[in-house]
Amino acid sequence: MSTHVRHPVWLPALRPADARTFASLYAVESFARATVSSVIPIQAYEILHNEQIVSILYTIVAMLGLSVTLFMPMLIRRFARRWVYTAGACLLAIGSLFFVAHTLAGQWPACCAA
Repeated sequence: MSTHVRHPVWLPALRPADARTFASLYAVESFARATVSSVIPIQAYEILHNEQIVSILYTIVAMLGLSVTLFMPMLIRRFARRWVYTAGACLLAIGSLFFVAHTLAGQWPACCAA
């Protein structure tokens, strides 16, 4: 367990988090999960034209997402929490850019980033 805690200097200047803050965070996270569960399989089917390959690809991506979710406490222990959140937000943005390519080469890194 870490004994060094970094307190930002500007933290007292911010107003405390309220319901709107948590609702905004929940909305962003829900939008990302909804994209993964609905748009990705449809786009993968348009590219691959095979239900079995799409199912296998989607299962691999789901297992990868589950493993990252379960290892999140370890990442937060190793790195500062804000950098883990920043990396997650950047990966969501990068994943969206890969989906624009609408190719199989863009689909795989986009699924891993999302």
